[in-house]
Amino acid sequence: MDIDGLPNGESCPVDEPPLTAKEGKAMSGRATGAKRAASAVEPGARASKRPKTAAVPPAVSAAKSKRGTQAKARPKAQLAANPAGHTTLSVTAPDSAPAWFTTAMGMLQSKSLGPAWMALVSAWATFEAKENYQQQGKLLTTRRPTAVADWIQRHRSPTWLPKVDVASFEEDFSEWWKALQPGWRHADDGQLIRGAGDWAETNLRRPGLNGVLSILAALFFWGVEVAKGADARAWSHAVDDVAWVMGHL
Repeated sequence: MDIDGLPNGESCPVDEPPLTAKEGKAMSGRATGAKRAASAVEPGARASKRPKTAAVPPAVSAAKSKRGTQAKARPKAQLAANPAGHTTLSVTAPDSAPAWFTTAMGMLQSKSLGPAWMALVSAWATFEAKENYQQQGKLLTTRRPTAVADWIQRHRSPTWLPKVDVASFEEDFSEWWKALQPGWRHADDGQLIRGAGDWAETNLRRPGLNGVLSILAALFFWGVEVAKGADARAWSHAVDDVAWVMGHL
């Protein structure tokens, strides 16, 4: 027996005084606060493991959406009936087109020159829109009808018309048109052939104010004389060939 009458190695339990109501309430409050703090940390720890995604500003998101859906404006071709009951084609320039193009479209449609002519005007308008109406060099002027230069000197007036000698105009236009063609189109007999050749070497892919517009202006001046009663065969053939080439540019 050890001192105090207890077996060796045993300790005497000490009776603690019971907690007061105030002390018990304080201890319970501390335990509840610790539990809440622990629960608040855990979701934060779990959230930190997730990859962070940068927020996209609304203005940037809207701009991207607009670029993705924006379409290039094209000329509009419309069919309408004239007073004689015949269906005619008209081409309207888009609002985004430059002033020179809108003025030229008005000139080229100011005379009734037939459906083949209007189909050519429509093909040219589509070509210009595809090239954004941007100037890309100039056409060769070898044997170009002098009426084209006279028109340019008059600031490409949409109302001015030259005096045209049909025979000489036809010859000049034919030689000018041949000079603009790629080599593979030239046959041994001097005629122009059609085929699936390379257009890279051509001088014809010339949009803008000093480009293919000059060809259409020449055909327009010639066509006005045809509408007055001149022989239309050579003019019709020229319109058809220019339209065919436009389809390859």
